[in-house]
Amino acid sequence: AHYKQVLSNGTGRFARDTVAAARRGVEQLNMWTQFIVMALAFATLVMGVALWRALSRHLERSEAAFMQAQNEIRDLSANDALTGVANRRAFRELLDATLTKPNAKVAVLLIDIDRFKPINDRHGHLAGDLVLKEATIRIQQMLRAGQVLARYGGDEFAVLVTHSAADEPVERLGRRIAYWLSLPMTFDDLTVQTSACVGIAMSPLHGAADEELLHKAEVALYRAKEGGRGQCCIYDATMDGATDERMQLQNELEGAIASGEIESFFQPFVDLKSNTISGFEILCRWKHPRRGLLSPDVFIDLAEEADLMNELTMCVLRSACRTARDLPPHLVLALNVAPQQIQDEWLVQKILAVLTETGVAPGRFEVELTESALISDLAAAKHVIMSLKNVGIAVSLDDFGTGYSSLAYLSELSFDKLKIDRSFIQALHERDESAKIVNAIIGLGRSLGVPTVAEGVETEDDAEFLKDIGCTTAQGYLYAPPMDAAGLAQFMATTKLATAPSEMPSRLQKPRPARALPAPKTNERTA
Repeated sequence: AHYKQVLSNGTGRFARDTVAAARRGVEQLNMWTQFIVMALAFATLVMGVALWRALSRHLERSEAAFMQAQNEIRDLSANDALTGVANRRAFRELLDATLTKPNAKVAVLLIDIDRFKPINDRHGHLAGDLVLKEATIRIQQMLRAGQVLARYGGDEFAVLVTHSAADEPVERLGRRIAYWLSLPMTFDDLTVQTSACVGIAMSPLHGAADEELLHKAEVALYRAKEGGRGQCCIYDATMDGATDERMQLQNELEGAIASGEIESFFQPFVDLKSNTISGFEILCRWKHPRRGLLSPDVFIDLAEEADLMNELTMCVLRSACRTARDLPPHLVLALNVAPQQIQDEWLVQKILAVLTETGVAPGRFEVELTESALISDLAAAKHVIMSLKNVGIAVSLDDFGTGYSSLAYLSELSFDKLKIDRSFIQALHERDESAKIVNAIIGLGRSLGVPTVAEGVETEDDAEFLKDIGCTTAQGYLYAPPMDAAGLAQFMATTKLATAPSEMPSRLQKPRPARALPAPKTNERTA
């Protein structure tokens, strides 16, 4: 019984101790569980805060990147990518917003760079880009705060000026821009010569709406181009009709060249010593179906603006050469080449192709270059002259005496003839200075061994005077006006001027062998 009691008591104590130990274990487990839960909660909280901060920073960066991209897109949509100034759309929006302000006084200047395409064609688009950037810099340097420059398209810029009576006159600004863009641009070893025309329209004087103001600035720009390179013109109501007619003619010109409406005309060269015809200058007229016979003064500038001079020249040359096949073979043909054609690296090859096609020997052909062609690119002129002479084509310097650097050109280039400008001949008996200048030119030609041709000879007295002082050849209405093919045939059949050659030109007697052309690098103008 005693042992049973001891066993029972020990079992009870063991059970109690076990339960107590279990309770202590459960309590400790609960404590650790709570601690772990709290630790996990704290860790989760810390990680959540860190993640929230990371997400916030990422969101901020994303938002900043989005805003930057949005600004870049806005800038790209408003600015010209090449020059960095406003583009056409942004300029139009700004002009419209400015015109809506009360009592707005606004001027729009449209600026067009002359001879830009030949620079691109000859020197590449990189050179063209450099010209546009330099033009942008030069224009910006002349603008004041608040005056906005935009690249309006291609080689055209626009300036928006809000002005008052105290400001610089807008026309003066336009003339300054035209002047500074006419100065040579130099990039490393490349120097290019450009110029620019400026058209101006002002509000409220010329209109109150953006479309109207821009249209009238464009009309003024067309009128400035008509006046020649480097001109500035303010819109005038009298320009509208003339500009519409000009634009219509320009639209018709390409079709006229293709359809043969542009015809070759001929005016004779007369040897003053023998009184014989030595050749003809090739001129042209547009036989317009509605407007009648148009002189080159009407459409040559249009052809230049539309980049159609090569097509026009080759069309006229081809027609003239076909007519010349019926002329005595010793008579030469002369054709004036426009300044921008000097930039065409394949000009000589194109001329030779026409001469070959029509069966006219290169020795019968002469190319006339004006000093403006030489000024635009002397290096290109040298290349063209050398290439022409290599194949037996003569080269004349046209309108000699009207340029400021004729003597410099004579020292650098080799010409076969000097053509004395008609303005000196027409004033022979009116101003002593003209006679002295003509005499000096003829003496210069004699000392250089270069024949001289007098243009615009209209009287026997002029012809006798020129003959007495040693002029070689005369051209003008005294002998014949410009004639079409039918008129030329009648003239040759009835003229009293002998056509048999008294002395065959040396380059026809002994044609020089054509040397290989240098590899191309990778006025009265056709009048």
